[in-house]
Amino acid sequence: MKEAVTNNLITLKTKLFHHIVLNAPCVKKRGHKKWLEKLNIQDEIYLTRNNKDRTLNLARLAGFTEQLGRHWGAAKAKNAVYLNLSPVLEKEHNYFLMTNVLARHLDIKAIYSDIFHNRTINFDNETLFIKQNNGRVINLKRPDTEGKDINIGISIGS
Repeated sequence: MKEAVTNNLITLKTKLFHHIVLNAPCVKKRGHKKWLEKLNIQDEIYLTRNNKDRTLNLARLAGFTEQLGRHWGAAKAKNAVYLNLSPVLEKEHNYFLMTNVLARHLDIKAIYSDIFHNRTINFDNETLFIKQNNGRVINLKRPDTEGKDINIGISIGS
């Protein structure tokens, strides 16, 4: 995505997507604001972060430092919502695919379900979310209650 935007390979004038999710991206945080703000094929960008992400930690050891998926830095793109999932996640990376994570964290399941079904996400629940930076930065406050006997899959599409 970064390469396509920075090399002007995306030149559409209309929206292709309602939501784009950059799930714990393994790209440099430096300069991300500039290329994210050039991205205009979506209504909303969601950028997730997990400081304890095992995949990103291994990539860091391989030389990929200052990753956007671990730390955002001070500069934030105006067209993105930054979701800090670190307070509730462990070492997971593709948490939206992990049924055990979704069963333990119903708030994360609800977020991804809304994203995948083109619904507006309501981050106004102060028991679950802390909003900062005019609502562009969202920190999960605590884990949701554990789910029991629930449907833990997320369907994509209609």
